[in-house]
Amino acid sequence: MKIQNSDPQQAISRVTTEKASSHGKPAAAAPASTGAAAVHLSDAGRKLASARAPEAPDEARVAHIRGLISSGKLHIDAGAIADAMLRQER
Repeated sequence: MKIQNSDPQQAISRVTTEKASSHGKPAAAAPASTGAAAVHLSDAGRKLASARAPEAPDEARVAHIRGLISSGKLHIDAGAIADAMLRQER
C-alpha cells in the first residue's frame, strides 16, 4: 500500500473542455495544437475546490502507520470504517 498526496487542482486540470451549445449538443472541441485546455471555474466552483483542499498530513502519524504496515501489526476493522463513513454522511 502506498500513501500518496492527491491534489484537487491536478484533477481539475485534467478536465477536457467542451462547451454545450444551446441545443444541448457538445460544440467542437478546442484544437489539439494549443497544448493545454483552459478551465474557468465559477465562484462557487472555486469555493468548493478550496474547501476540499487536503490538510497537511501529520508526518509523525504517517510514519507510525507505515511502521505498523511494514511490520504486519496494523489491524484494519472494516466494520468500524464503514460505520464511520455512514455517520459522516448523515
